[in-house]
Amino acid sequence: MAKKLIILFVILALFAVTANAAVDTAAERKAVQLLSFAPTPPVADGDIDSVDRAAIAGVYGSLLRDPTPAEKLLAHYKMDDDAATAVVVDTVGDHEGTYKDAGGDENTEDGTAAGKIDDALDFDHANSEYVEITDHADFSPIASPFSISAWVYMHDATSFIIASKGVYNTDGEWGFMVDGTDKLLFVAYDESIANCYIGRQSIVTLTGHQNTWIHLAMTYDGGILATGVKLFLNGAQVEDADYKNETFSAIENLTHAIWIGRYDTTYANGLMDDVRFYTLELSLGQLQSIYDDATAGDAEWNRRGRHNSQGYRSKY
Repeated sequence: MAKKLIILFVILALFAVTANAAVDTAAERKAVQLLSFAPTPPVADGDIDSVDRAAIAGVYGSLLRDPTPAEKLLAHYKMDDDAATAVVVDTVGDHEGTYKDAGGDENTEDGTAAGKIDDALDFDHANSEYVEITDHADFSPIASPFSISAWVYMHDATSFIIASKGVYNTDGEWGFMVDGTDKLLFVAYDESIANCYIGRQSIVTLTGHQNTWIHLAMTYDGGILATGVKLFLNGAQVEDADYKNETFSAIENLTHAIWIGRYDTTYANGLMDDVRFYTLELSLGQLQSIYDDATAGDAEWNRRGRHNSQGYRSKY
């Protein structure tokens, strides 16, 4: 038995040295190197010389590549619910939301409007409308990457809240919004220290983007520096500046719900569509793809009369 194991390890070592001539991609070459440490490499017909290259690339190569956005899509709210219930469906997981107003739960059919992609939800700040998602550790990016992507139609850019989790200096974790000066902002809080946060704030204001559909996104690398945050408008990174105070260590996993369209007692005024949360620091190219996928359908949706120039639903 010991002799057979020695022979097997010798064969695997030789295979790892010579197999590069038989593979084409860097992923396959690295996978072949890993085979020298594998107890049972994938083989065809029991012959070590006829190792199935597809199996190498599929089984071992998959361990080497970066995850795709689809694999790291934590929650996706298409805002197409339009139903006699308050449920806002998470189409990829089980983080369902609840549409609310000042009086409590509100049926989504009462807030449905024509969106950038199919339907959208209306967030009327005068009626305190927002979506609430039950607290979950998945939405607490503790030393881990995180991204948010959303289509918005701002009737008023000032204090247009996209999403938040908690309240600063109480149970805050993060907030993504157009702030009170009409600048795009993402901020991450460290509640282990008073007045502690990091983030980025856009240099220019978004006032000129009111009453039109725009795509807003942020990415966070999970680190301790404000430079780990990036902000995006319509598939392009925006010029921004550090937004920070005190020495940040990490976001804490606290218990506040996730809110779409609300931070503390401030509410968005406009529409939102296709809101996504990722446990991944999306690249510029990946965000451009998200933006392009939606804008490619504009001509078709306008032809079918799905929405008018004011962003409200056309019934006919």
